[in-house]
Amino acid sequence: MVEKTLHNIRIIETKTVLVEDKRVTLDPVESNLAAKIEECLQILGNSNIVTLEIVVELLSVGQVRVQFRDYSELVELADKRDIQTLVGAAKLFEDYMAGLHGFRPRPPSIGATTQRIRVQPPKVELPKPKPPTAPELPTPPPRAKKRVRIPLRP
Repeated sequence: MVEKTLHNIRIIETKTVLVEDKRVTLDPVESNLAAKIEECLQILGNSNIVTLEIVVELLSVGQVRVQFRDYSELVELADKRDIQTLVGAAKLFEDYMAGLHGFRPRPPSIGATTQRIRVQPPKVELPKPKPPTAPELPTPPPRAKKRVRIPLRP
C-alpha cells in the first residue's frame, strides 16, 4: 500500500473572482495538496497556523472554502477516500512541514499579508423550528347591554 503524503493527494480548486461587481467562476483546476500548501504559505507569509487550519478542514471534511480579499476558492479532494481523521490530517501536515528544506516561519509584517481569511465548514441543514402557537383563550360570554333611560323633556 502506498503511504499517503500531501504530494499524492489530488485536489480540485475552483476560484470565484469579482469582475466589475459580478462573480465569475473560473474553470476547476486539478493539482496536488503539497502545491496548494506552498501557495498558501506564500500568500499568508509563511504563517502555517492558518494553512494548518485549511488543510485539516479539507482532509477531515473533504472540501473547504477559503475567502481572500479579492477572490474565494473552493478546494475539494478529488478522491473522497483521502479523507482523514483530525489527528491524521494534522500529522500529514506536520510531516510535510518538517520535510521542507529551509522552512523558517517568519513573523508577518503588518499590512504585508492578507488580513481577512475565512475557512468555511460545509453547511448543515437543521430542521426549522415551528413557531410557537398561542394557547386558545376561552371566549368570554356575551355581555348584557345596559339599559339607559333618557328622561323626556316636558
